[in-house]
Amino acid sequence: FFDDISISIRPWPGGGLVSTRGHVVDHWALSVADLDSTVTRLKGEGVKFLEEIHPWGNMRAAMIEGPDRVAIELVEVK
Repeated sequence: FFDDISISIRPWPGGGLVSTRGHVVDHWALSVADLDSTVTRLKGEGVKFLEEIHPWGNMRAAMIEGPDRVAIELVEVK
């Protein structure tokens, strides 16, 4: 369905990377099939969590900080 999408992340010209939290483009999201196992695996790999697993409507979500300090939401639809 979306196998032809490419995402490029580049540093802002003239400046270093800063956290996206609190800005207009606050984060982006990925859908995961099993949030619990995904969170367990990422924690085991030392990924920084900005928000632990929490309910959100008919979904559950968690927020991590990506390698470029971009906030990434992990969403599981129930």
